Amino acid sequence: MAASAGAPRLNSGPDAGPFGFASAPSRRDNVSARLDALVQCSLDKLQYRNAVFLAERLLAQSQVPGTSDSDREHATFLLATCHYRRGKPEMARSIVENQSSLRCRYLFAKCSFDLRRYVEANRVLECLLKDESLPRLSGAGRNKGTNSQHDTTKEHWS
Repeated sequence: MAASAGAPRLNSGPDAGPFGFASAPSRRDNVSARLDALVQCSLDKLQYRNAVFLAERLLAQSQVPGTSDSDREHATFLLATCHYRRGKPEMARSIVENQSSLRCRYLFAKCSFDLRRYVEANRVLECLLKDESLPRLSGAGRNKGTNSQHDTTKEHWS
């Protein structure tokens, strides 16, 4: 006998629920996906304050246990991008400062360049081009508020 058109379908794949039915995405996944879409829409419409607000909610949502590292990194990058597009490269730079993904390191270099921290920007870009391990700034927070090239040469890279 054929299954009726409205009956749920059995699923034996990796996303099968406890009784063999396809499991629905979790509520958290739905909220995160919706927030992500709203952030992108706000950025497209140049509504940067709204995008920052929504990206902050997305980042908070990504901090709950069970969230993958890639989801956290994506939320972090998205928030930093919102701040960068809003014209706040210092804020964006501080958000991605300790991230190791290529896109976060590139955004860090762009922010450093905009803030006239040319030595930092150059070192990060050189490491990205050479495909070396990415440098991290040790002693974060030193020389805050300074934009001269001289001050950035004193910072220690590990």
